[in-house]
Amino acid sequence: MVNGYGLFLRRMVRRWSARELCDRLGDEGVQASPSTVYDWEAERTVPRAEALDALCVVLGVSKKALARRPSQRELIGAPPDV
Repeated sequence: MVNGYGLFLRRMVRRWSARELCDRLGDEGVQASPSTVYDWEAERTVPRAEALDALCVVLGVSKKALARRPSQRELIGAPPDV
């Protein structure tokens, strides 16, 4: 499970567009469209297992961290271009 708002915040703090996140997921072998990312963020759909694994790699967080909303402290500590 992914906390959609947490995913959105992690993407925003890195200043990535949905397309940029998709491109980074593509580098990990996962195809996704910006509309898919928006659906994850709105919690209309959930990422498949391989997409979840790729999100963790791309964002540099654990599955457990993706399941919750990040703290402000966690977001401030996130580098802008990971």
